[in-house]
This record gives sequence, C-alpha cells and structure tokens, in this order.
Amino acid sequence: VQISKDLLRSQPLLKLLDDELLAQVMAHSRYMNVPKRTMLMMKGAGDDWLGSCSTAIQVVDMLHNGREVGLNIIRPGSFFGELSCIDRRPRSATLVAMTPCHLIQVPARSHGSCFSAPPRSPRR
Repeated sequence: VQISKDLLRSQPLLKLLDDELLAQVMAHSRYMNVPKRTMLMMKGAGDDWLGSCSTAIQVVDMLHNGREVGLNIIRPGSFFGELSCIDRRPRSATLVAMTPCHLIQVPARSHGSCFSAPPRSPRR
C-alpha cells in the first residue's frame, strides 16, 4: 500500500511541513497489517509514531495485580505516539489493536530532524 503525502498531512504535526521534509518522513514510513490484540506500543518505550487506517486502538495500563484496564479508545484515522517521539519521554500507556488493523508506522529516525531543525515558513 502506498503512503501518500495527503495521508501524512492529515496529521496536525505534519500538515505544515514543506515538501522536502514531508518526503523524508514518507520515505521512511511503512504500512503494516497486525492481528487483533497486538501490542502496538508499550508503556515506557518511545520511538515510533503510528497512524490507524482501519480500526480503533485501545489505550490500556496494567494494574499492580496484572489486570489490564482500558483508559481510552483512539479512533480510526488518528495518529498517536507523537508526543514521546518529540519530547523523548517514556510513554504513559500501552496501545493494543482491538481488531486486525492496518497502520502507518513513522519511525523516529524520519521525523527527528523535522522537529529539531529551525522552523520553516508554512507551505502554501
């Protein structure tokens, strides 16, 4: 599946990137299919950024007794995980695919320079 500039620009943090920086992000991004109940992001880790193309994602945390508690639902079409990529702080929760899921993965290596470089004028 081809990842388009329009799809990436639907994410608020990417929509103002110029074509050169967006092409850099697009070149490293990949499309993934994952089965139901796949842990997409683990609490504490903070490298990649994901976008759900096809299904809702459940945000969960583990209690001290090992039970999983649902905290939130991320709707299809949403990107998530960007805060830990930008501020390099640990993630506060784990994300789990509720059904088989189609995702876009944006690796940290592709967007790190986008947010560490001086801002450019917004594209027109």
